[in-house]
Amino acid sequence: MENPRDTYNTGIEYFHNAVSFSKSNKFGELITYNIISMSAEYLMSAMLYKNGIDPYGSGDDNIISTLESNKLISAEVKEKAILLKTQCSCKKSSDSITPNMEELIFALREIKQCADREFKPTLV
Repeated sequence: MENPRDTYNTGIEYFHNAVSFSKSNKFGELITYNIISMSAEYLMSAMLYKNGIDPYGSGDDNIISTLESNKLISAEVKEKAILLKTQCSCKKSSDSITPNMEELIFALREIKQCADREFKPTLV
């Protein structure tokens, strides 16, 4: 099983990149959406690893539902995770509404804060 702290730290790195990319739009929106999605996935996976649960093999839906069923995220954070999953998807149709970058970063911050509460007391 992965090291939860390493997974968390990777999620934090992606988080900082997502915030930076969203402000500059230097790399384009599609790449920024992907970085936001990756950050959320790493942060949520780290919470599962920390609690002895392997998150992989079932996709984002399972990660979100497993976090919820184990009471590791609130209903509000679950909504933010679902928002990111649907809005940052590369499989969206061409007539989809373009996501609001600020709303996506806000949602990612909510997930990060949830992961921070799980990891900050144990960080050295």
